[in-house]
Amino acid sequence: MPALAFICALYLAIANNLTFFRAAFNAVNKAGQRDLVFEGSLIVCLIALFYILLMVLSSIKFAFKGLLITVLMVAASVSYFMDNYGTIIDVSMIQNLLETDVNEALELITFKLVMHLIVFGVV
Repeated sequence: MPALAFICALYLAIANNLTFFRAAFNAVNKAGQRDLVFEGSLIVCLIALFYILLMVLSSIKFAFKGLLITVLMVAASVSYFMDNYGTIIDVSMIQNLLETDVNEALELITFKLVMHLIVFGVV
């Protein structure tokens, strides 16, 4: 399980957080000079955070694969909205999600979303 958790942590940190990294790096690099130490440490810290969380989930042996599939699909859908709408998912965004009605939610389900979920969540 540790190898699977590490591979998934790498995937979650790198493939599903491009918008986050772009925003974080741009916020720090206002002078036009890149800070490679900051960028590298941010990536490593995010990978470590995901690895720790996935290792905690792996302690629930009978449900780990189902939980992992759920985490990967949620991460893929969140990355779609972050990449395409420039949104940052925070508490108020989750509250809006829970208060959304069916018609409003159906408007957001597009072919592009389905393809993103297939590429980033299933493959």
